[in-house]
Amino acid sequence: MCEGLPFVVNRAIEGHSLMLEKVRLQKELIETKNFLESIVEKAGDAISVVDLGGKVLYWNEGAEQIYGYQKEEVFGKKLSQFLYPRDEKLRAEEGKLMDQFMARVRKGEVVPNVEVKRQTKDGREITTSMTISPLRDSEGKIIGVSRICKDITHLKKAEERLILAERLSSLGELTAGVAHELRNPLPGSRSIRRSFPGKRIYLKWRRSF
Repeated sequence: MCEGLPFVVNRAIEGHSLMLEKVRLQKELIETKNFLESIVEKAGDAISVVDLGGKVLYWNEGAEQIYGYQKEEVFGKKLSQFLYPRDEKLRAEEGKLMDQFMARVRKGEVVPNVEVKRQTKDGREITTSMTISPLRDSEGKIIGVSRICKDITHLKKAEERLILAERLSSLGELTAGVAHELRNPLPGSRSIRRSFPGKRIYLKWRRSF
């Protein structure tokens, strides 16, 4: 019986070591999970997850800040119920567009950098750049959709101001050119007017009567 004791002790030590290693790995896994969740939760972009029916499952702090809706206000609701434009025609167009994107995501595609109009809780219309990706379970089956949206309203407005400034600049150059031409006609145009015998022909025509 004593001869088998070292074997039992060794097995017990090995089992204890394996248990400690498992606990360590679980702790690291939890820490990593919490770390990644913290990054996603605190991200400045609006990150949300919806199921295949379009109902909200996850809503980070970035989404709260950009859209104005708290988590408890949106869980279980469809984005079309509170984020789509209020204009009926625009809502219908947005619905068709999102149906097309969802069909692509269900096939495993990622739809990147789509510009969409969104309505915030306080009624403001904003422009977001949205990337839609499939969300898979451990077996690789698509079970939902993640959406990462960046508020680009200020960028779009700056772009519009730049385009307007360029148009006004071009218009100003054109107006200045026309004004210069009116003040300083080309020499050829003056010589044409001097060489045109319209007045003499008119006088000769009057004398003939």
